[in-house]
Parts: sequence; structure tokens; C-alpha cells
Amino acid sequence: MGFMLPGLTQEKLDNQKEVVMNERRQRYENQPYGKAWETLFSNLFSEDHPYHWPTIGWMEDIAKFELDDVRKFFQTYYTPNNSALVIGGNFDTTQAKELVDKYFSSIPKGINTILQFCSSSVSSGNKKVVMEDNVQLSRVYLAWHTRKLLMKMMLHWMFFQTF
Repeated sequence: MGFMLPGLTQEKLDNQKEVVMNERRQRYENQPYGKAWETLFSNLFSEDHPYHWPTIGWMEDIAKFELDDVRKFFQTYYTPNNSALVIGGNFDTTQAKELVDKYFSSIPKGINTILQFCSSSVSSGNKKVVMEDNVQLSRVYLAWHTRKLLMKMMLHWMFFQTF
């Protein structure tokens, strides 16, 4: 949290962008049914909702990351005032407090971030999305919002057909 940015260089950023892009290729783009979840979520949630995009991000966004963008992001969100520390297990409280002070007290507080709420608008009616991919068996995903607007995957049927 407090010690990554001073060592961050363009070379290291480029390396990490390639690592993330390769992970995306392995887990989403080159995996059977890999893009199904991001297609489902991007159609189930509006563009201003955080569930609309995949956690790993879109390939074109990863490619566009600049060193200054990453620095600003970390200075805004990876700060003590935007974090929670949990200590669990069998430990000495005094020693734990000393270690927390040792490793975290020198990290400067970031700017105060505003808690953002996503829109609660839900599309009315049904939506059918057909996604074609190079897979052996077809699948059908059925999904909907619950009353609390948390997406629940209630049914996941696979229809085994040969085309």
C-alpha cells in the first residue's frame, strides 16, 4: 500500500499490463465459455453499474493504462483512510498494535473519497442475447435481479447439442 509507487516505473507497468492481458486471454478469451459471464453481466447491468464490466477489465482498457493513471488510482484508493485492516487468529494485542504502527503509520493519508452508489435502475422485460463462440456444446444462461438488486444466478442450464 505505501511502498509500491516509489518503485513503479514504465518498464514495470508495461510488464504488469502484459501479465494481466495474458491472464485475461487465458481465463476469458481463449477458454471455452470464457466470455459468457462478462457478456451476461454487461447485459444484465447498466453501463454505470460496477458489475457491468469484468473484474479484470476490458482488454482495450488494460492496454490504455498510463503510468500517471495508475499512480493517481493508487494515491486515491490504496490509502489508509480507504482501507480496513483485519487481524485474526491467536496473537498478542500489544505486539499486533506495534506491528500495525510500524508498517502503516508512515503511509500518508489519501484524499477523502466519496462513497459512490450505483444506479438501481433495472431493465423491465426480457432480454435475449445470443453469443456465438467456438465451443462443442451449446449453453443457455438464465439470470435476473432479485428484489434487493443483487444478481442471483438462479438457473444455469446446459443443453447438450451437437451442431
